[in-house]
Amino acid sequence: MKHIVLALSGPTGSGKTDWAIKLAEDVGGVIIAADSRTVYQSLNIGTNKVTYEYPAVERSSPLGPIYRIQGIDHYGLNLCSAHERYTASMFQQYVYRLLPLLWEQRRVPILVGGTGLYIQSILDGFEFPALARLPAEWQVKPTVDLVEELQLWDPQSAAQIDIQNRARVERALAHAFVTGKSFHSAQRKRTPDFQSAIFVIKPDKQQLYDRLDRRLEEWIESGLLTETAALLAEGVSADRVTSFGFMYRIALDRLSERINDMAMREQLRRELRRFAKRQLTWWRRYPNTQWVTRYTEFAREAKRALKEAREC
Repeated sequence: MKHIVLALSGPTGSGKTDWAIKLAEDVGGVIIAADSRTVYQSLNIGTNKVTYEYPAVERSSPLGPIYRIQGIDHYGLNLCSAHERYTASMFQQYVYRLLPLLWEQRRVPILVGGTGLYIQSILDGFEFPALARLPAEWQVKPTVDLVEELQLWDPQSAAQIDIQNRARVERALAHAFVTGKSFHSAQRKRTPDFQSAIFVIKPDKQQLYDRLDRRLEEWIESGLLTETAALLAEGVSADRVTSFGFMYRIALDRLSERINDMAMREQLRRELRRFAKRQLTWWRRYPNTQWVTRYTEFAREAKRALKEAREC
């Protein structure tokens, strides 16, 4: 018998959470959130955090909080405060410590989320380069200026990473500046000692857009603006809030009265669709992706992968 990790990804609004919970019920699984923003406390509405959408019972563990949702244990949520920096390397270390504990309990780990780098770092065993530090004069530059520098110093990384995520831009630029080498190329791979299967939901385009439009309204009605204001009140800087994603950047623009309600809705709608497209594009470059359109198809193939691993 060989250990296995299942992974489910797809664009925001494609139904990953519901599919993952249903599969976990069928196979004795647990869910590990693979999202670069739901690791942060205080980011709930703008991240569609599962603990905000569903009733959850929290308990503590040496590795961080565990949330019981719909009868399934969820890991990887609320691991740090919004003031801290959390990286893909830190997530990888967290999951690699967690996996042996889950396998010992005969649980099936299911990575679920829209952050492709987080999932790929686990399945492919990235060895992350040591972090370099940006020169002080660059640390105060606007993100757009850093992106321009990254495109000059390391165009390969600039084309691969989320350039709206300041923390990732800083890491890639610092590595290229200090070493003269591409940050993306420095992320070497080692072979993990487990099997894996990655499934990506490919929804109908119009159905996805309809769901995204509903999600946009839910964000606003649930208090995206209030959540953004609360982050500022906690002492999180405006630049830091902006780094959490386009939804917080646009909400911040509305709070600052740089845009009105109509412009906020239109920008959120446009950026949501672009974000979903980028998430799909990430997995089109990944050779082992299994594309699925229906839950029954996903469940059948996931159970087949489990069966093959158990027969090894």
